[in-house]
Amino acid sequence: MQVSQNLKKVPRPVLLLLLIAAAILCAKSFVINPQLFAGKASIPAESTDTVWSFVAFTLAGLFYVTYLRLRYRPKAGEIGFGLLFGILNYFGTTLFAYDSWAFIGVFQSWTAVAVKCIGQGFTMVTLLTLVSNSLQKQPFPKTPLHKYGRLRSFFAWHTTLVCVLLFVLCWSPYLIIFYPGTVISDMSWMFEQLQGITQMTTWHSVFTTWVFGGCIYLGRFLSGDNLGCLLYMLLQTFALAYACARTVSLVRQLDIQWQWQIGVLAFFTILPFWGGYSMMIGKDTLYTATLLLFFINTIEWMRGLRVFRTKHWLIYGVLSMLVCLWRNNGLYVVVPSLLAFLFMAKNNSIRKRLTGVLTGVLVLVMGLNHIVVPALGIIDNTASGIYSVCFQQTARVVRSYKDELTPDETAEIDRVLDIETIGNLYEPWISDPVKMTFRQFGQGAAVEKAALRRYRKTWFSMMFKYPVTYLQAFMAGNRGYYSFIPKYTGITYSQQAGLRFVYTSFDIEGEGELHTVQPEAFTSLRIYAAKIIEGFRTLPIIQLLFTCAFYTWLLIGAAIAMAHRRRWRELLLFVPALFSFAVCLVSPVDDYFRYFLPIIAMTIPLLACTHYPPNAEVANHAG
Repeated sequence: MQVSQNLKKVPRPVLLLLLIAAAILCAKSFVINPQLFAGKASIPAESTDTVWSFVAFTLAGLFYVTYLRLRYRPKAGEIGFGLLFGILNYFGTTLFAYDSWAFIGVFQSWTAVAVKCIGQGFTMVTLLTLVSNSLQKQPFPKTPLHKYGRLRSFFAWHTTLVCVLLFVLCWSPYLIIFYPGTVISDMSWMFEQLQGITQMTTWHSVFTTWVFGGCIYLGRFLSGDNLGCLLYMLLQTFALAYACARTVSLVRQLDIQWQWQIGVLAFFTILPFWGGYSMMIGKDTLYTATLLLFFINTIEWMRGLRVFRTKHWLIYGVLSMLVCLWRNNGLYVVVPSLLAFLFMAKNNSIRKRLTGVLTGVLVLVMGLNHIVVPALGIIDNTASGIYSVCFQQTARVVRSYKDELTPDETAEIDRVLDIETIGNLYEPWISDPVKMTFRQFGQGAAVEKAALRRYRKTWFSMMFKYPVTYLQAFMAGNRGYYSFIPKYTGITYSQQAGLRFVYTSFDIEGEGELHTVQPEAFTSLRIYAAKIIEGFRTLPIIQLLFTCAFYTWLLIGAAIAMAHRRRWRELLLFVPALFSFAVCLVSPVDDYFRYFLPIIAMTIPLLACTHYPPNAEVANHAG
């Protein structure tokens, strides 16, 4: 309040000059030195390029609207997270650009680093202030249903059905042009294991392998692999369409104005990644759809939007289990979420039901992993799955300091990883090349865990010798999820870094292998469609919707808005997104869109819940 009073005493021309100066300083804080640039992207603009004048002009407008026109003032939450962004974004983007922070103290002083962090941080403080205050505004009253026209009334009464049909219709060009769907490498390898060509393991979800294999076998029985892939593509398309439709229905139930409902419809219909992932044959589309449905059902019972009877809780339990079955790491999202929702529930009856769901999930996963998998002779090789970060840190140390390692360190590293090659194989943005040298891979959980137990001691002791190298390896593997790095270009391992869409299938030649054929008649259409889809990533403003970090900080702004309203219990709704984000941080690939897709899917429900708090009657009734 005192700051606001003091600002009123400052002449307006002086305030405008201060905002312009701040905008110029903030714009310059984002400049990357093109002479030192070594990143996998196009060379950044020079500091004298006119693009920075445009950025400064835009930031000046942002500062003016936020602080002078709307008179918003940042609070502790916006300032704290904004400054955190400044640090993370500066060190994340410079690591992407230079592959090292060694330039600090040589080409750039620590004072300059601090100024750049503050400049970037102040920009995010302003954006978070704008987002959090906008979400705290009193929403407009809902338009009475009887004032709707016939078409809008039909949409209001049959929202889910209409949206499912609309989404499938809008995504159908992707399904047709890329028929029978583009198969990612994981699915081809999973089917290879199911065929017995290679040993079946738990590296990829066993349940997903069975479902996908069932579709392929049915397709082969009736026609061929194309039909099998088509069946799976249709399964995940309708699952995703239904989940997105339920999101629109939820938005309508939360009394959001019809203009915003149209915006939500546009989000799911126009942006190509929904249609792109409906036609891409993988495990992430079904996982995203199931997690989104689990999340929507949570909001419905929490807000009292639906009377949850026994059948609804059974469905909720099935959805919780499916999230864990589609992807191995789904367990690390569902279990913390259910524990958080236990605290969120106000009713003992609902707590008992949630406890039952949580117990069912744990029993299912334990039974599958410890009874079914061993009984079927499937090898459990997931022990090393969570060591992506550790392996990358070791490889980066070997790349830079191999000659400094002691004989014991060298021997212990070489016991689990090929120390002669990992230094050269190391790529900051993906851990697969290094992980592939894991010597105990596929030898069973007991052997893997024993080897990793010894390795863990060496890894921990080396952390204190090379802390900066460890931190650089960690950030290099996940910076795209919270810092605004450019699009990856150039040659990377399997072209996976920063991957958004897949346009061709991964086939393995050989008897019994999965093999699909895309119609030659659609070749030119596929090329043209790919160019259009990729073109979205270059459009001003729109390209933010294809950036993982955009959703990360948008949700942080929403969480701050909810905290300002002291809606502490409802903050627990962010737990599924939070733990999905944590999974991305320790994942093997940086800026990987299919890993981040569940967070994007949950963004709209979270924004809607933040902007439209429950009234007293609903709050007393819920949970």
